[in-house]
Amino acid sequence: IHAVDTAQLLKEINKQALKNSRTIDCLLQVHIAEESTKSGMSPNALKALLNEDILDNLKNVNVIGLML
Repeated sequence: IHAVDTAQLLKEINKQALKNSRTIDCLLQVHIAEESTKSGMSPNALKALLNEDILDNLKNVNVIGLML
Protein backbone atom coordinates (compact mmCIF):
# COMPACT_ATOMS: atom_id res chain seq x y z
CA ILE A 1 0.00 0.00 0.00
CA HIS A 2 1.38 3.37 -0.99
CA ALA A 3 0.91 6.62 0.87
CA VAL A 4 0.19 5.50 4.43
CA ASP A 5 0.20 8.80 6.27
CA THR A 6 -0.96 8.13 9.85
CA ALA A 7 -0.35 5.66 12.66
CA GLN A 8 -4.12 5.18 12.84
CA LEU A 9 -4.19 4.02 9.21
CA LEU A 10 -1.34 1.59 9.89
CA LYS A 11 -3.29 0.15 12.81
CA GLU A 12 -6.39 -0.31 10.65
CA ILE A 13 -4.37 -1.99 7.89
CA ASN A 14 -2.88 -4.31 10.51
CA LYS A 15 -6.34 -5.13 11.87
CA GLN A 16 -7.73 -5.98 8.43
CA ALA A 17 -4.62 -7.95 7.46
CA LEU A 18 -4.88 -9.99 10.67
CA LYS A 19 -8.52 -10.83 9.87
CA ASN A 20 -7.40 -12.17 6.50
CA SER A 21 -4.21 -13.90 7.70
CA ARG A 22 -2.01 -11.65 5.56
CA THR A 23 0.98 -9.38 5.94
CA ILE A 24 0.70 -6.14 3.99
CA ASP A 25 3.70 -4.21 2.62
CA CYS A 26 3.34 -0.46 3.13
CA LEU A 27 5.17 2.71 2.25
CA LEU A 28 4.97 5.61 4.70
CA GLN A 29 4.30 8.96 3.06
CA VAL A 30 6.25 11.82 4.63
CA HIS A 31 5.47 15.42 3.74
CA ILE A 32 8.76 17.26 3.31
CA ALA A 33 7.79 19.65 0.51
CA GLU A 34 6.58 23.16 1.15
CA GLU A 35 3.78 22.66 -1.36
CA SER A 36 0.29 22.72 0.16
CA THR A 37 -0.96 20.29 -2.50
CA LYS A 38 1.26 17.51 -1.16
CA SER A 39 0.24 15.31 1.74
CA GLY A 40 1.74 12.89 4.23
CA MET A 41 2.84 12.76 7.84
CA SER A 42 5.23 15.36 9.12
CA PRO A 43 8.84 14.39 9.82
CA ASN A 44 8.04 14.85 13.53
CA ALA A 45 5.10 12.45 13.27
CA LEU A 46 7.40 9.91 11.63
CA LYS A 47 9.92 10.29 14.46
CA ALA A 48 7.15 9.77 17.01
CA LEU A 49 5.93 6.68 15.17
CA LEU A 50 9.42 5.20 15.26
CA ASN A 51 10.21 6.24 18.83
CA GLU A 52 6.95 4.93 20.29
CA ASP A 53 7.59 1.40 18.97
CA ILE A 54 4.15 1.37 17.32
CA LEU A 55 5.51 -0.57 14.37
CA ASP A 56 6.74 -3.37 16.64
CA ASN A 57 3.15 -4.08 17.66
CA LEU A 58 1.83 -4.27 14.10
CA LYS A 59 2.71 -7.84 13.19
CA ASN A 60 0.69 -7.88 9.95
CA VAL A 61 2.21 -4.71 8.50
CA ASN A 62 5.62 -4.64 6.85
CA VAL A 63 6.92 -1.10 6.29
CA ILE A 64 9.23 -1.39 3.31
CA GLY A 65 10.12 2.23 2.74
CA LEU A 66 9.23 5.90 2.57
CA MET A 67 7.56 8.09 0.00
CA LEU A 68 8.91 11.63 0.18
